[in-house]
Amino acid sequence: MPEPLIPLARAVFYEVARVEAELGVELGVVRLDIENRTVVVEGAGLRSWGPRTRLEVQLERCGVRHETHSPSMRIVVYPS
Repeated sequence: MPEPLIPLARAVFYEVARVEAELGVELGVVRLDIENRTVVVEGAGLRSWGPRTRLEVQLERCGVRHETHSPSMRIVVYPS
């Protein structure tokens, strides 16, 4: 596993867990996409505007580059 993905995956997992605890919802699963060198968050909880937006704000505060893909609302986080 490429080294830059390990701390990035930990940070994303932490933020997902934080938002889930704050809002009392389950956002989804955090997984590594080693082939594309990204961290992916996907799940049914991201289809709700409020929790998804909260996670996006937290990721922006962390300073990581990310994109939300429609219609799945999957969030892809890139190493800097």
